[in-house]
Amino acid sequence: AMRASIENPQLAEILGIPTGRIYLLSWFLAGALGGLAGLLYPMWFYVDPSVPARILITIFAVSIVGGLSSIYGPFLGALVVAFAESILPSQIYGCLYSVGYPEASEILKYGFVFPMILIILFIAFAPVGLAPIVSSALTRLQRR
Repeated sequence: AMRASIENPQLAEILGIPTGRIYLLSWFLAGALGGLAGLLYPMWFYVDPSVPARILITIFAVSIVGGLSSIYGPFLGALVVAFAESILPSQIYGCLYSVGYPEASEILKYGFVFPMILIILFIAFAPVGLAPIVSSALTRLQRR
């Protein structure tokens, strides 16, 4: 019923699906899951006043990088952002340290900057995100 309400609301109404209730239910579920995540997050992680901003930046980066046009877009975005936040700073540290830059460990503190850089790059060069790009590339490969 949710899929029908989103794809073609007029046809769903004709078929007797209460699209207004479906929209209300979907908003309720989204809010409830967000509230549940907010409730459970402090049980496993340390929470300080800057945590909401960091989480919001990461979520925004995942959405922009992956794209919201498909279900697997946020998964692709999460992989890229996780790589940028955790692995990329340590690789840059290794490169800088190997060339003799002793203060290279300072870059490890700034892992949260890389998702912001990704946001800027993807808004400038690929505003639709990765999912449509990967999807069109796979379609072209299948035609061959």
